[in-house]
Amino acid sequence: MKTGIRNDRTNFIAVVRSHIISSIRQAGGVVEFSIANFLVLMAFVLLVTVTGGVAYLTAVEWRDRRRLDKAKRKK
Repeated sequence: MKTGIRNDRTNFIAVVRSHIISSIRQAGGVVEFSIANFLVLMAFVLLVTVTGGVAYLTAVEWRDRRRLDKAKRKK
């Protein structure tokens, strides 16, 4: 079963690699920067930013809740 997954992954990587290489060759060795590429990049940046923000807010809330619990136990 694992060899089948490995072969599928290897085949997928080979197909993607050949597609990228052929795209670069068709563009004359220069990768074109299109609106679609820009939108994909921006979506990735926003995804990372929002994920980081959620992680930060979760950590801050956890820290504050822990601090309040300690204060309640001291009283």
